[in-house]
Amino acid sequence: MARIGMLTFMRIIAITSLASAQNHTTDIVTEQNTLIRQTLDNSRFESGKPASGASVDPSQLRLVVVIHRHAERTPVFSIPWGRNVTRQSAIPTDAQLTSRGVKQMYEYGQWIRRRYQAFFETNDRIPSQRITIISSHTDRTITSAQALAAGLLPTENTTRRWDSELGKYWYPIPVYAQPYHDDLYLFNYDDADCPLMGRLRRTINEMPLAKQLEAELADFKRAIMKASGIANYDFWGTTTAIEDAMRYALEYPQTNAIPPWMNTTLLDAIERIAGMRMHLIAGGNGDRQRTRLKTGRLLDDIFHRMEKSTKDNAQNLLKMVFYSCHDENVSAILAALNLFNYTLKGPNFGIPEFTASVIFELFKNNSVRILLKNNAQDECGDPIVLRHPEYYSDFCPLQELRHILDDVIVSKKQFDEECNSLPTGSWATTVAPATPLPSTHIDKLIRDKRRVRPGKGFPMDVKI
Repeated sequence: MARIGMLTFMRIIAITSLASAQNHTTDIVTEQNTLIRQTLDNSRFESGKPASGASVDPSQLRLVVVIHRHAERTPVFSIPWGRNVTRQSAIPTDAQLTSRGVKQMYEYGQWIRRRYQAFFETNDRIPSQRITIISSHTDRTITSAQALAAGLLPTENTTRRWDSELGKYWYPIPVYAQPYHDDLYLFNYDDADCPLMGRLRRTINEMPLAKQLEAELADFKRAIMKASGIANYDFWGTTTAIEDAMRYALEYPQTNAIPPWMNTTLLDAIERIAGMRMHLIAGGNGDRQRTRLKTGRLLDDIFHRMEKSTKDNAQNLLKMVFYSCHDENVSAILAALNLFNYTLKGPNFGIPEFTASVIFELFKNNSVRILLKNNAQDECGDPIVLRHPEYYSDFCPLQELRHILDDVIVSKKQFDEECNSLPTGSWATTVAPATPLPSTHIDKLIRDKRRVRPGKGFPMDVKI
């Protein structure tokens, strides 16, 4: 049987939860069956038949770089139950990995091992010489990195095994993390990190397309304010926080945390707004300034490591680099590749799933292939191959790729200078409106693989 997408199951649960009180049993069953049938009919995969096109010969690799989102976590905020209603929320709001999230990340580490084991594994006791793991300074990303490492580096049949019951299964490996305001690679969120980036984040509502969407959904805002009792409702921020909590409530219906005012019409609008916000922040549609400030330092580090690998391969033991980070980091990498686009109807690719990753494979002929794996639990095949619209080959020479992305790669000096160069005057006129780019191959590939439904989003991180 083909795999049924997580969003489809979530939708089924939502429909069931929201309509059961009204005893619409017949309608619910009909819609459930329709959704499942459509998913099965449209899926490209059958169990046990891997996709083709992204297999790898480990003997030809120089370096592999993985940028991945953390695994499933609890929300940051709870959902308001309603006006004049006092109810204790059943949703934890500590932004910690769930038990399922730990398992997701462990299994993702196992998937990475299956793909690259022949490249990096030597069974010795010092894996940190070959593998570097870097995390943003949050509990959810650090614990995700630790779970990934446990799946990546088992001790069985290796010299890493040590004299303890725990040593039969696990060996410690360093995870490096900078304090919040020293981390310009993975956590540059606000004014303390980059004044310009902070201002850009706060003013997405001034962008032309953002204004259009907010005007179009004015009735939505009024309806949700009235139903929820939220007086100071921020169209982008509050909606995203609710969407984040709804994702958890849908995944864990036993919490009974879906408020009585929620319905599928509101849920559709909430997902659309959250997905659009991610694109606005990450620099979708060719907004290179936002993309550069969000991921320019990370890309500079990635290219530095790849270029170093080509120059001193004989002495360089490093084989793999992992960046354990957030949905915004993965989104900004896609935006840098001009593959993160949107129209007023919605984005071509929603908020990256938990564990979503972009993988750079550097080969011995100094070419680079970029891959996207948006669902770590999808075992039906290899990840999607990404191609920049300016280079229509799966493999791009390293220096050519550097040239293509040069406008979003920044040194520390360039980053500091731009961050502190706040313009004067009307912000709406000093920020160039983003222009939608033509659809690219990623649109069709993602839809074909049922990674995410076009126009729908998944929850994003909200700064703690």
